[in-house]
Amino acid sequence: MSQNPSIKGSSREEIVREFIRCFLPSSYAIGHGEVFSERNERSKQIDVIIHDDIFSPVFKTADGGILVPCEAVYGTAEVKTRLDSSGWNLALKNIASVKRLSRSPSELTDILPNRRLGLGAGLTVTGPKRPHNPYLGIVVGLEGLSADKIVSDLNDRMTSGKDEMMLLPDLVACVKNGHLIARYNKNEESRFHIGAATLGDSYDGFRAFPVAGYVLSSLHLGLNVLLSGIRLRSRDLTTSWLDELLWIERKSEIEALFAWGEREGAIPAQGGWDAMESEAQARGDDEILRKLQDLRQKPPV
Repeated sequence: MSQNPSIKGSSREEIVREFIRCFLPSSYAIGHGEVFSERNERSKQIDVIIHDDIFSPVFKTADGGILVPCEAVYGTAEVKTRLDSSGWNLALKNIASVKRLSRSPSELTDILPNRRLGLGAGLTVTGPKRPHNPYLGIVVGLEGLSADKIVSDLNDRMTSGKDEMMLLPDLVACVKNGHLIARYNKNEESRFHIGAATLGDSYDGFRAFPVAGYVLSSLHLGLNVLLSGIRLRSRDLTTSWLDELLWIERKSEIEALFAWGEREGAIPAQGGWDAMESEAQARGDDEILRKLQDLRQKPPV
């Protein structure tokens, strides 16, 4: 009904979010917004965020979006009405902005996001030597580029190396074109293998499956398969809580120094500035860092 791109975009994204939500267990939550890391890295604005709804904190914004710690994220999806070259490149950048966020890898001993199985001396876990909490990345295009062009582009991007491979999407759904594109691994017993083993940066290429009118149901099945292979590992907030309290206390001291410096037209010794700037940079506190740098540039009265 509406020709407004913003309204059309929000509507299509909400339709896909509702579709995914209907076919996932209630332990998964769906939202839109940004993902952040412990290092204060931020993703771009993401259309669909699939995150833990039981063990992990999520922060809601005034516009209905969410800010999600990267440790709570299973995966993300980008939704495009028309997946042309511009939309395709934007979707890849948004997916990559989440996949490059650093977080501690999980293992088979992570039985819950906040619970690990303790092993005694001399015991170890056998199994695939890979992280068990990669970010799942999905692109959903209602119409646009052909499956052949998308597969060709993805396989070309793979040649840039392991780092680029890790940032590429895991699934691409071309709804009107009737194709689901997935990563695959070569297998001695059959032509190829897809599934949880293709998550991460260890796979051999991309393949398009012509599924005609079953794109969304195939996406739903693949989504459940891949999500079942991911084990989240929550961030330990115990130390972070104390660090935050101490930083708030330290910020109060710095704010008092701001007031004194502006009032007296004086600046601390060089070493004092360096120490405070190092603290602000380590905390990722851009506001304090900016104030420090502005005040430092003012000549004394």
